[in-house]
Amino acid sequence: MDPEILIEDNRIKLARILNKFDNPIAKYPKFGVWTYLLDSEDGIIVFDPGPRYKVFSIRKKETYNAERTIEAVEHLFPQKPITQILFSHYHVDHAEAAPHLQYLALKKFGLLPS
Repeated sequence: MDPEILIEDNRIKLARILNKFDNPIAKYPKFGVWTYLLDSEDGIIVFDPGPRYKVFSIRKKETYNAERTIEAVEHLFPQKPITQILFSHYHVDHAEAAPHLQYLALKKFGLLPS
């Protein structure tokens, strides 16, 4: 799913992307969890980066949610780095991809998000 722009006023201020999540027990929107991208003066704040791995697999299979977040930031907010990563709460479906996203952001933007 492509990023969805939620607030725009001469520039995109808030967008979201639907991350992949394979928990058949829970009914998430379209079987995913939302990651929100907020534009600030210093850079992009990522809220709830989502899970890194598929839950119901024998081997750890990547969801590629961190990569999808980087792609969305590059597309929607060119030339702006990810500066912060925040969580609504610390469950796997909201926070697990954060360390990998930090690593990718450091490689891409030269800045480690806090």
